Amino acid sequence: MKKYFRKFARKETFDNKRCASITGKRIYILPTRYGLMLAVLLFLMLLGSLNYANNPAYLLTFLLISLSTNAMYQTWHNLRGVQIQQMATRPVFCGQEACFQYQLSSQNSTEKPAIQVNFDFSQASVADLKTSQLPEILSLNHLTHHRGMVKPGALIVSTRFPLGLFRAWCYIDNVEGVLVYPKLAKESPYLFVSSNNLLHKNNQADMLGNDDFLQLRNYQLGDSPRQIDWKAFAKERGLMSKQFSSQQGDPLIIDWSNFSDEKIETRLSLMARAIVSADNNHLAYALHLPNMKIASNSGSKHRHECLSALALFDNTGHSSD
Repeated sequence: MKKYFRKFARKETFDNKRCASITGKRIYILPTRYGLMLAVLLFLMLLGSLNYANNPAYLLTFLLISLSTNAMYQTWHNLRGVQIQQMATRPVFCGQEACFQYQLSSQNSTEKPAIQVNFDFSQASVADLKTSQLPEILSLNHLTHHRGMVKPGALIVSTRFPLGLFRAWCYIDNVEGVLVYPKLAKESPYLFVSSNNLLHKNNQADMLGNDDFLQLRNYQLGDSPRQIDWKAFAKERGLMSKQFSSQQGDPLIIDWSNFSDEKIETRLSLMARAIVSADNNHLAYALHLPNMKIASNSGSKHRHECLSALALFDNTGHSSD
């Protein structure tokens, strides 16, 4: 029933500036279970008043009915005029929670207590909009299950103020989604060397040099004292040896063909881990995908560009727009 109602309900929408205002024509209102219990009680009181022709009972019954009717109007009016602006959502990796943030304010500068914001099947966040305060910022967490551009569905703004007898709500459509990168592999089976493409760990003895720092590993007999990380030893982290890579000027290429796993999602997870690891080591790298190549570069912007290409990669071997 809820799904059917939500499908055909009239919705507010975010505009190009990611702003939306709730108008009275888009507000729906129904009694809560406490409102239904009160309605049954008032009906029984009315029957008793008619049966016994008791004037004080008439007075009390109609007084409660008028208060309930006024509470219904106040609930509707409390939601009318709420302005919502969606803030930018940072990309996340698959399996992480995306944090959607919304800025709430009152259009007519009146107090609007107990405004709730949530998605379907998510915990609601509550804001009290006051005239003397800055706009309230609410955060909604949404667990991601797959990569790509993920939209959480319509935003539900509701209130039960003042008595909790009625619930007024409004749907806001056109919610901006979040870009979800592929799930990060726990560990990449490749080492990074600026003079080669991705090379397998089994070949690491053939590619170690003396120029650029590559990584730390446990101390082994025969390691030069100059390779030992004495700072780590002083901090009681044990004996660790530094490994260096030889640099000949060739760019690091994270190539689709270097990952031979048959499952596409596993390949993308390994490549995502490779990009993150290369970025953490401050290495310049290029990304080669079927029918798409990103030139060698470094930095956060390049990292986002490469991870976005993986996130939007479709199962036919292309990067979707």
